Amino acid sequence: MTNISDYNPSTTSISVNVKYEEIGGIKYRITGTGTQNILEPVVIRIDILDKDYHAPESAILVTSITIDDIELVPSYIQYFDYDNDHDYKDPTTYLGFNGSWILDTKIPFYRWYHTASGYGWMFE
Repeated sequence: MTNISDYNPSTTSISVNVKYEEIGGIKYRITGTGTQNILEPVVIRIDILDKDYHAPESAILVTSITIDDIELVPSYIQYFDYDNDHDYKDPTTYLGFNGSWILDTKIPFYRWYHTASGYGWMFE
């Protein structure tokens, strides 16, 4: 039998994956994917860089974001902040403006997920 005290939470991790489509030629940067410490907040960020609004349509379309196989798109997109140069604030996965689309849980993911899903409060 394994005791809870036998686990080392500093080595426990979660997996963050982002799937997307590129529409047209666009410069972008994605951070916060891969393996992360389970006790740290999750920050996923997509930056659209130097978009030319006179060129043909270009954007990033986020099709899936999973954290430990929990799908966040579309059910949790209202928690993403879209800070862009057109001041578009509605929840979206179509990123067509220069700016940043960010999810910052500010607390460890599973505590955030429990709250965002409406399951009530948890002990810290």
